[in-house]
Amino acid sequence: MEGEPLLASPEFYRQALPLLSQELQHLNPEFAMQTNLWRMTPEIAQILAEYHVRSVPALTGRKTLLTPSVERDISKRPCMASKSPRFMV
Repeated sequence: MEGEPLLASPEFYRQALPLLSQELQHLNPEFAMQTNLWRMTPEIAQILAEYHVRSVPALTGRKTLLTPSVERDISKRPCMASKSPRFMV
């Protein structure tokens, strides 16, 4: 899925997260999203916290803002393994 997930309204997350959690309960899902955090609000943060959605900040933008060593470190980090499935919201 591409795009900024926080462009969705709080109402979207109020409806989607309970549905996903209930339907996938047998899989013990963990939710995560990669976001630039630009549209994070206390209301959205509270909803995401209720469902333990991990928010991973995206370091995007002008390449000149990142030093070569930081850029190299970020691009080579492995994903963490988990016993339960992870779903990007």
